[in-house]
Amino acid sequence: MKNNIAFKHFRKFEDFPKLDFNDITFVVGKNNSGKSTFVKAFVMVYNYLKSGKLKQLDLNQGSVELLNIVTFDRALCKTMSERENKEYIPITLKLGNYEFYLNVTGKKDSTILDVTTFKITDSSSFFALEVDPQKEHAIVSYNYKETVENNALNEAIQQKKALEQALMSITDELSKDSIDIKSRIEKLSKNIENLKDAKTEIETSFTVEADYNGNEFTQLFDDLFRELDVQYWIENPNVELIEESQGNSIDENDVTEEISENEEIIESDEEEVFSDLRYYYINRNKFENFSDQFLSFTNSSKVFYLPATLNKQSALLSIRDKNNDLADVVHKYYQLGLQDDPIISGFVKEWIKEFQIGTDLKIELINGEAYDITLKENEVFIPLADKGMGSIQAVLLILRLASVIYYKEQESKKSNFNYFVIVEEPELNLHPALQSKLCDLFFDVYDKYKVKFIIETHSEYIIRRSQVMNAIKEYALDSDDINPTPFSTIYFNSEFRCGCLLHELSARWYI
Repeated sequence: MKNNIAFKHFRKFEDFPKLDFNDITFVVGKNNSGKSTFVKAFVMVYNYLKSGKLKQLDLNQGSVELLNIVTFDRALCKTMSERENKEYIPITLKLGNYEFYLNVTGKKDSTILDVTTFKITDSSSFFALEVDPQKEHAIVSYNYKETVENNALNEAIQQKKALEQALMSITDELSKDSIDIKSRIEKLSKNIENLKDAKTEIETSFTVEADYNGNEFTQLFDDLFRELDVQYWIENPNVELIEESQGNSIDENDVTEEISENEEIIESDEEEVFSDLRYYYINRNKFENFSDQFLSFTNSSKVFYLPATLNKQSALLSIRDKNNDLADVVHKYYQLGLQDDPIISGFVKEWIKEFQIGTDLKIELINGEAYDITLKENEVFIPLADKGMGSIQAVLLILRLASVIYYKEQESKKSNFNYFVIVEEPELNLHPALQSKLCDLFFDVYDKYKVKFIIETHSEYIIRRSQVMNAIKEYALDSDDINPTPFSTIYFNSEFRCGCLLHELSARWYI
C-alpha cells in the first residue's frame, strides 16, 4: 500500500485509525456509513496544499465546496464525548514518499478554519518540516540512517576467497600447505557466519528552528533558507567563504573539514543547538532540494471530483446551462477540440464500443447556442437523448475521463503531474455486465496515463472484476513485492469497527 489516511473528530468519526489505500481504491458500504467522510478528509488536505496558504483553510474553495462541508461546526463529529475539549480536527495523509499532518480549528459557523499545525515528512530526502502558522515559526529536522556491513565481515570474506584461490593451485591435498589452508578456510567460514548479522548503523540527524514571515509556502521556504544561513554566520563568523563564479557558496567538504578540526565536546544546550545548525549548513543544498520537490509536488497535483448524476437529458444541450453536468462536460470537450485529437477521440470510441453504446460519437454546435450529441450505431447516428439513462451516464463518465487524460498529457510535458480522480457511484443505471467494464476503464486510464482513482461504489460487480484482474495480471497483495496490485477495496460498515481480512484475490479493509 502506497498511501494511508487517519483523522479524529471529523464528521462521522471521533477516531478514524490509519487506513491504507492504493492507486485504484474502491470505497464500498451502506448509506451513511462514512464513505464520503474518508473522501472529504483526503480532499481537505489536498486543497490546503494546493492553496499555498499556510494559516487558513477555506471550506468554500475548490473541491471541498462540492463535497459540502460548509462550516467548522458541520465538520466536527456530532457524537463525540466531551466535545468541548475536542474543538480541533487532526488529519494525517500519506501519499507516496510524503506524509502530511494538518490540524485545524475554527469558530462554529465559520467557513474559514485556522491551521494550528502543519507538518511534512519526506521519506526520500529524510527531511521533516513542522510549521506553527499562527506563530510563524518552523522546525526543520533531518534524520538519515544508513546500515552498512561490518568491515570485519568484508575482510573475512575477501581472505576466504584468497585462500580458496590458493588452495586450487595445490595439487597434493594431503600436503602440509593444503591442510593448513583448509583449516584456515574452516575457521574463516565460522567467523563469517558469526559476523553476517553484525551491522554498523551510520546516523546523521539535526533539528533547527527559525521564524518566518508571510502566509505562503514559497515564502516560508525562502525565509527559512535565508534565516538559518544568517543564524549560522552569526554563530560562526570565522569560517572562510569559498566564492564560486556564480556567487558566494560553501563547499560541503570544506565545511565538514572545518567542523571536524574545531569540534569540541558538547556540554551545553547552546553548543548542541549550534552543532545542529552546522550540520544543517552542511546539508542546506539537500534542504533546498526538499523544498523544491515539495513545491513541485503541490503544483503538479490535481484532484477531479466526478459526482453521480441522474438528470434526464434533452436532445440539445444548451451552451449556457452550467447546472447540467453533461452539457458542461460536452461544452469543455468541444471547446478544447478533443474530438479532433486522435488520442482522445480514439479513447472515447474505444470505450463507447466497450459499453455497447455505439461505434462513434459526434458533437455539433447548433447556431452557437446548443450542442447536439449523436452516437453511431449500425451506420446510423442516433441522438444520445434517445439512449437509456445507463448509456447517458457512461458517456458522461467517458467524456469526463477523456478531458482528464487531455489535461494530464498536456501537463506531463512539463513535469510528472499527480492526478487523482474521485468518482461517485459510476455504476448508476448500468447493467451488471457493464458495471464490471467500469473496473477495466479505470485500470486502462491508470495504466496508460498514470491517473489515480478513489471510487465510491455500491457495485460488487466492480469489486469482483478487480479481483479477477489481480489474478490475470498476477498482482501481489504485498506492496513490497516486485509486482504489487494497484487495487484496494475499503468496506465501511454502519457500526464502527476496524479489522483486516485478506481475500485470496484482493485486499479488503473493513471499518
